Amino acid sequence: MQMYRLEFDIKTLLRLNGVSKSRGLGRAPRHLKPFSLDLKSTVLISPSLATVLLIILKRVFFTKDSVNSEVNWPRVASTIGEQSPGVLKINIDLLLYRARSQIREAKRRKDTKGQRELYQQADKKFRRCIELIPQDGRAYVGLAKLLQRRGQIEEARELYTQGCDAVGGDNPFLWQAWATLEASQGELAKARRFFDAATVASSSHAAAWHGWGMLEKREGNLIRARDLFLKGARLCKQDHPNEYLFQSLALLSYELGLVEEARDYYRQGTRALAAVGRSSPALWQAWAVMEAKEKNIDAARRLFKHGLKGSPNNRFIWLAWGVTEANLNNVAQARLLLSNGATANPRDPALLQAWARLEAQQGNLDVARKLFQQGIRVDARHQPVWQAWGVMEWTQAGDLDAARDLFQRGVWANPQHKNSARVFQAWGCLEWRAGSVSLARELFKCAVKADAKSTPSWQAWAQLEESEGRYLKAEELRSLCNQQRTEEVSVDTSVLLAVDSVQLTVKKIQKWLQVFEETPKVSKRGKLEKLELDVKNSRI
Repeated sequence: MQMYRLEFDIKTLLRLNGVSKSRGLGRAPRHLKPFSLDLKSTVLISPSLATVLLIILKRVFFTKDSVNSEVNWPRVASTIGEQSPGVLKINIDLLLYRARSQIREAKRRKDTKGQRELYQQADKKFRRCIELIPQDGRAYVGLAKLLQRRGQIEEARELYTQGCDAVGGDNPFLWQAWATLEASQGELAKARRFFDAATVASSSHAAAWHGWGMLEKREGNLIRARDLFLKGARLCKQDHPNEYLFQSLALLSYELGLVEEARDYYRQGTRALAAVGRSSPALWQAWAVMEAKEKNIDAARRLFKHGLKGSPNNRFIWLAWGVTEANLNNVAQARLLLSNGATANPRDPALLQAWARLEAQQGNLDVARKLFQQGIRVDARHQPVWQAWGVMEWTQAGDLDAARDLFQRGVWANPQHKNSARVFQAWGCLEWRAGSVSLARELFKCAVKADAKSTPSWQAWAQLEESEGRYLKAEELRSLCNQQRTEEVSVDTSVLLAVDSVQLTVKKIQKWLQVFEETPKVSKRGKLEKLELDVKNSRI
C-alpha cells in the first residue's frame, strides 16, 4: 500500500491551546497540554487515514470561522517524488547542463581514461539531480541514456521504471526514451506499448509519434507508419508543428511512388511552420532533393535557396545542394557551395569529405588529401572520411599500402559503429582485386557483422563467391541480404594461403569476429578491446 506523508506545523497546535481567539481559532480540548517540539513534525499514514485525519483536525481544533484563517493547514504529499525544500529549478538546470556538456566532451576525447572520468562525473550529476528533485524526468532520461551507452541496459530499464513511478506516469519524455531503448534491443512489443503510453501522456508529443512511426516503417508496416505520422502531424499542427513528422510523411509517400502526395505534405509542413514563425530546413532540403531526383533542377535550386534563407548555416542544405550540382557536373558551382558550407560549419567533417571527393574526381589529389586531413582533424571518429580517403589512394593514386593503412585506422576510429561496415567493405574489395580472396572474404564477414543491413557488403561478398564458382553460396548471401539478417558465419580454415602474413591477418580478423559475437560493446574496464590489424607490415 502506498504511504503518504502528513506534515503539520507544531506552532499551529500550540496556538490552539487556548491563546488565539482573536484570530478565530477555537479553544483546544482540555487533554491537549502545552508542549515544545521542532518546527515541523511528520507522520506516515495511508491515503484513507490521511483524509479522515484532516476532517478530524478541522472539526476538533477549529471553528467554522477558522476555515479561512491564517492557520497552516496540514499537507498530504506522496512520499515518492518529494522535492527537497529550498531547491531552485535553476540549480537543477545548471547541473543537467554540466552533465550533458561532460558527455559531449567525453565523446570527443580519444583517451579511454578521460572518457571514463567524464562519464562518471556526469553520472554523479544526474544522480544528484534525481536526489534533489525526483519528479524531474530530465535527469532520469539523461542518466538512462548514459547507462545505455555504457552497455548497462538492465540498469537503464530500472531507472526508467523508477522515473515513471516518481512522476506518476505522466511524463511523455520518459516513456518515449524508454520505448526507444526497447526498440534498440529488439523488444518491439514493449517499445510499441511505451510509445503508446507516451502519446497517452501527451497527445502532442511529436517525438513519440515520430519514433513509433519509424519503428513501424522499419518493420515494413508502411500503412501503420503512415497513420501514426498523420495522427501526430494533425495533433501537433495547431500549437507545435513538427517538421520531421511532415518530412517522414512525404518521404514515405515518395517511396510508395506518390510524388504529388509527397509534394503536398512538404507544402503543408512548410506553411504550418511558417505560420508560427519557425524555419523548416529539413523540409526544404528533403523537398529539394526529391525534385532533383525527379529532374526538376530549377525547382530544386529554388527550394535549396528557400531553405538557406531561413537557415543560412544549415550544413545539410549546403551538402545536399553541393552534391546535387556535382552530380550534374557543375564543378565550379559545387565547389563554391561546398566551400561556403565548410566555412559556415567548420566543425562538420561530411562537408569536407564531399569537397575532397569532388577534388579527387577532378584529379586534384593533393588538394583532396589536405581536405581529408582537415576532416580527420575535425572528427577522427567520422569513418566515411577514412573510407573515402582510402578509396582515393587505392583507385586513383594506386598506393595499396597507404589505402590499407587508412582502412585500418578507419576501422579503429569507431570500431563498434555500423559505419565500420563501409570501411570493411571497401577494404575487402581492395584485397579481392589484389588476389587475396580469403582475406577479402573475412573482411566482408566483418562488414556484415558490423551492419547486417549493409547491402553493398552482402552484394560484394556474393560477387566474390560467384567469381570463385561458389554459386549456391552467392545465392544464399543474396537471400540473406534480402532478409536483412546476420548470417552465422564460421571461418573457412581449409583455405590456406602461402603467404604467412596473410594467414596472420586472417587469424586476427577471426578474433575480431569473436569480439562481435562474444563480448559486449564496452568491456568491464570501460574501454574497447583493441585488436591490432597490422596490415601495413603485411606485404601481399
